[in-house]
Amino acid sequence: MARKKASKKAVKVDFTGVEGKRSTLPDDDYLVEVESVEIKEGQKADYFELTLVVQSGPHKGSKIWDRASMAPNALWRLRSLFEVMGIEVPDGPLEIDPDDLVGCTFIAVTAQEAYKSDDGKKIAVRMVDFYSADEAE
Repeated sequence: MARKKASKKAVKVDFTGVEGKRSTLPDDDYLVEVESVEIKEGQKADYFELTLVVQSGPHKGSKIWDRASMAPNALWRLRSLFEVMGIEVPDGPLEIDPDDLVGCTFIAVTAQEAYKSDDGKKIAVRMVDFYSADEAE
């Protein structure tokens, strides 16, 4: 196959040490740290989108993504999530900067979930439960 001349739009990407297939985390309990948090607009309510990073074991460095809705019927989960992160939640309004959640640690309980996409059946890792890292000790 003939090699095309690089255009001015070409970018250089270094794949040194990068494996070609992404591995899926097995179902387990993982110590995770919140890497980033964004507030996103949902159809029914805004939500926290969290990027979590596994902190130990053979899957150290793997990421888990989760959403926590601010819809009234989902606030019980958000409250519980904040509490396992060590956030004191009042019986009333709470003003919180999403950046204050970065660095918090807790245990994420995961499960693999099959879903169908346009290009076939896929597996996603979902956080199905969570608890305080202190409870794990």
